[in-house]
Amino acid sequence: MWSHYADSYKGIVIGIDTKLAGLDDSKNFVIPSSRGEVIYLNTPPRQSHSIDAETLMYIGDCSIFNWNNFEEFLKHAFLYKSLCWSYEEEVRIVKNISVAPFGYHFSRITDAVIDNQSWKRVQLPTRPIYTLELPKESFVEVYVGKNAYIDQKRKQELNGIVVNHQVDNFEKLKEICSGRNIPLNVVVSVDLESWSLKSKQIDLSGN
Repeated sequence: MWSHYADSYKGIVIGIDTKLAGLDDSKNFVIPSSRGEVIYLNTPPRQSHSIDAETLMYIGDCSIFNWNNFEEFLKHAFLYKSLCWSYEEEVRIVKNISVAPFGYHFSRITDAVIDNQSWKRVQLPTRPIYTLELPKESFVEVYVGKNAYIDQKRKQELNGIVVNHQVDNFEKLKEICSGRNIPLNVVVSVDLESWSLKSKQIDLSGN
């Protein structure tokens, strides 16, 4: 995961408490975090599910198209994945935001409130993405890749000067974590026998 999605240990991972973030709420999500563990299979599932078109139109209405009534269909639609990806241990959370007044190809509206949640449309070069504002207290830990500091230092040296070995992005991250009392850890190595990560916590006290 660190190699594929964090650019060879140059990125960071943010730990989120899904309950504090509201992602466990089955009333607001078609598939909440507590139900979203991906199912990995050697071959695609063969079972078929017969659901009429009128019912499908309500897939975002959790009062009708909910987990209790349509568990197998929702698994089939969202949670099956090839076994080769099983190392990810992915959890998916599904939310229907079609009620938001966003346009896909172009939109002057970038903010919307859905089910008392703040959503934002962010335009990337190739397509938009839709982000959910999470409560500050739901951020509970941060892990920095073992190559992140060296990578950020090299980039800063190309654009300016590094003073006393301080890297601006790292100092900002330390300041945020310290201000919110969030543990900040650095991944230092990988145990090749267990594949578990070894990390150490950064002292944010300034001592």
